[in-house]
Amino acid sequence: MNKGLSLSAVALGLTAFAMATMNSGLDKGERVTPFHPQHIAGALKGTDECFPCTYQNRPQVQAWVTNGDKATIVGLAKALDGAMAKYTNKEFKAMVVIVAPTAQHAEIEKNSKTMQSMFKNVSISYLAPENAAVKKYKINLKAANTVFAYKNWTVMDKMVDVKADEAGLKSVSAAIDSLVK
Repeated sequence: MNKGLSLSAVALGLTAFAMATMNSGLDKGERVTPFHPQHIAGALKGTDECFPCTYQNRPQVQAWVTNGDKATIVGLAKALDGAMAKYTNKEFKAMVVIVAPTAQHAEIEKNSKTMQSMFKNVSISYLAPENAAVKKYKINLKAANTVFAYKNWTVMDKMVDVKADEAGLKSVSAAIDSLVK
């Protein structure tokens, strides 16, 4: 009986460890690549222009939201919008990428006016999970979100499963502060 309990405890411990260390996205030192999402808010609204190509070597953040949680999308977008306003003189740019099945794209488009009015700076875009960029950026669709901070096309920091709470948004803010120095 004790062996069975011990094995169960080990299995639970390994599962908890795997969940706590979920990997998603490009690692520090890797380079971002061009991709073409549909932009519904921000300076690139109504286009599929490449975000990294448009803003080149400037400090940038991409927050890829894969779980569809509106509170996370809004929380990250609000934090990134504020950071763009704060670091205008550093030419900081940010984008939220909503990864959603094609069947949900019409609903996302329907909300574009609301998103555009809510956020003055940050770009909001979407693409389907099967888009080649998801694989190129190594996005784990089981992660709730993946946030990259990069400059000169090189990832400087990465966060996975960021909560849109005070602690989570503070970690994003710290990554941005470090990026724009």
